[in-house]
Amino acid sequence: MRFNYFFIHYLGKILRSLFFLLISFSFSCSLFSQDIEALLFAEKDSSSYRLKAIDYLQNADQFIKKSDYQQAHQFSRKGINSIYFYNSLVKDSTISSIVLLKTSLFRKYAVSSFYLGDYVESMVYYDKILDNLNYIDTTRIPHNTIIGIKARCYNGRAAIFSTQGIVSKATDNFLKSLRMYELNGDSTGIARLNNNLGIVYKNQGETEKAEKYFFKSIEIYKNLKSESKIASIYNNLGSLFVQEKNPEKALEYLEKARELNEKLGSIRSLGHTLHSLGNAYMLEKEFNLASEYYYKAITIQSEASDDRALLDSYVSLAKLYLETGYLKKARFYLVKSEKLNDKMELLPVTVTIYQLYYELYNIKKNISKALKYHVHFKHLSDSLKAIEQRTEAARIQLNYELEKKQNELEVLNTQRELNEVKLYQKELSDRRQKIIIIIVISLLMLALVFVHIIFKRLQLNKKQQLIIQNQKMEMDHKNRILRNAYEEINDQKVEILQQRNALSGQKDKAFSLFNDLKSSIVYAKHIQNALLPDENQLQEIFSDYFVFNRQHSIVSGDFYWGRKINDWSIFAVADCTGHGVPGALMSMLGITFLNEIVKYKDVNNTAIVLGYLRKYIVNALRSTDNSKNKRDGMDIAVIAKKPEANQLFFSGANSNLYIVRDAGNPMVVDSQVIEPSAYYKDNMLFELKGDRMPIGFDEEMKKFRSRTIEIEATDQIYLFTDGYADQFGGEKDKKLKYKSFKEIILKGAHLTISEQKERIVNYMNEWMGDNRQVDDILVVGGKIHF
Repeated sequence: MRFNYFFIHYLGKILRSLFFLLISFSFSCSLFSQDIEALLFAEKDSSSYRLKAIDYLQNADQFIKKSDYQQAHQFSRKGINSIYFYNSLVKDSTISSIVLLKTSLFRKYAVSSFYLGDYVESMVYYDKILDNLNYIDTTRIPHNTIIGIKARCYNGRAAIFSTQGIVSKATDNFLKSLRMYELNGDSTGIARLNNNLGIVYKNQGETEKAEKYFFKSIEIYKNLKSESKIASIYNNLGSLFVQEKNPEKALEYLEKARELNEKLGSIRSLGHTLHSLGNAYMLEKEFNLASEYYYKAITIQSEASDDRALLDSYVSLAKLYLETGYLKKARFYLVKSEKLNDKMELLPVTVTIYQLYYELYNIKKNISKALKYHVHFKHLSDSLKAIEQRTEAARIQLNYELEKKQNELEVLNTQRELNEVKLYQKELSDRRQKIIIIIVISLLMLALVFVHIIFKRLQLNKKQQLIIQNQKMEMDHKNRILRNAYEEINDQKVEILQQRNALSGQKDKAFSLFNDLKSSIVYAKHIQNALLPDENQLQEIFSDYFVFNRQHSIVSGDFYWGRKINDWSIFAVADCTGHGVPGALMSMLGITFLNEIVKYKDVNNTAIVLGYLRKYIVNALRSTDNSKNKRDGMDIAVIAKKPEANQLFFSGANSNLYIVRDAGNPMVVDSQVIEPSAYYKDNMLFELKGDRMPIGFDEEMKKFRSRTIEIEATDQIYLFTDGYADQFGGEKDKKLKYKSFKEIILKGAHLTISEQKERIVNYMNEWMGDNRQVDDILVVGGKIHF
């Protein structure tokens, strides 16, 4: 009753206002009739509508280029209205230039509708374009122009179907567009369509078809010399094989994309490529390389303000550190991901973040937080599934509406000519009456709008009351669920306490076994140290020396060895495969073989020592009959010198030798003067490279070289393994690398030998910081007896 009262009350007021307004209007019509007639006379100049339509078209095009699709939509709509007014004044609406103008406006309207999410409207106007092209006089408009317009229309239709997951129709329209571009010989269009088809097949998981169309696109862009497009497609290929879990192929194409993007300075594209490279290395379990590329991607994405890509990189790093056990770093990047995602509100990313939080706290045995994030994750996962179901329903509805609109359009097209004939038959003298009718109808519509607003407001009040009641019922239901959950958690708590008591006994047993194993390894360390040269043996070889030997585990895979045999001083530094117990076993094998070689073999140079050592190692490993042992062995550098001689002999297997000499004194190696690798003040550093093959299995098994060096009494010699240069640290958590290692040695060369060791050790401690040691570290330096 209350609703009827308000409705009648407001309707009466509106009708009274409308009555007085119509009376006023009837008087004003006679007063302004001359002005209206003048306006109609001016509008007879049909060219003004055509010029307006062209102006609106240009404005719409500019806003599309700026991605302002709302403005583009408004201007293209105004242009369409102008061209319809033009057609009402010009009886021949099939003039080719006008049809082309109309199709251009239709296309701008279709494109802007697509980006605004109105896919039905977009499809209707693409179909209108194809229909309008049937009325163009092909004798006055080039055939290839018509073909080009059709190609763009089919491409637009395909984009709509692809967005909604209607793959068969998307593929069909892409192929139609491709055939049109091929008819025109439009290489750019052909390349673009092949890439689009590749993306469609990639999303469908049809790898072979996707790869086929991507390569077709690449070949065309190579002829067009469009390196930016080629880089983009290489990135698509890399993503395809990451999706297919084929890291080798993914890395091949992503490296090509990276090289092109770096060459072109394409910052955003480079950021995407670096992130994809990180994903590929994650598949190969190369976590160090994966993290390196993720950090590079983050640096570039931050500079480019590419927040969406930056969010993906943060999440990927969190996954990496969670998988490798660096829980503190994993949480750090989860927090960064969560903060950035709060601005973007991406529900799928939120689900992933909560899942990772749950895994993090589950590993840390923080049951309360793990349960909290598991509840969040489960709730959002269910919400996401519901959204996907609604999206699928919307897709089906859209497909139905598109087919319905197309059927309606066919009916309208059959009536269009009849309607246009009726429109042209109207005389200009009737226009004044038409305007009066339009104004009266507008006023009536305005009154209806007011009535509708009041009606809707009353309906809204009823709906709000219903919503409040439903919310109260929902809250009561949730409270019951929470009470049940609380009781269930208490039951689980009791069960967890019982399990914890059971695990306590198992923990004690495991701890006892661990202590026994650790004691055995510590004893093995004493045995390994006993095999290393003692101080007296080293003093027979070096006049002054230092040894920096820091094991990754209790025992080491790196070792140094030296002997005084007859009148020869021989010294070696080696890096065995692996570290810890496996590396230690290999090192003891190497020391034993070296002792046997110099004792029983007629050794006259360092290359022969390495040759015998490789033979012994290969024979020992071959006896295990295990193909995996083909990767086992060691890298080693060996030097030898006779007393009172000024020649030093060197051979290396994947190992180098550094010599620091006073500036101004040239270095002669194998009777040739060589250039220094680096300078610093009064010192030069020379790098002598060994052979690029290991002590172990190798395809070619070439002989090792022995290099003869003219040595001086003041020369300082450094032998080392790769552990120092490969250590991660510093502000950017990167490898130290050999360039920095050379600088450390060269800048400290003026110090005493003991001070040099202190400098090298302190630098490594500062560089590592809180990072764990990644490998055994061994550096030996000093001056050899002269």
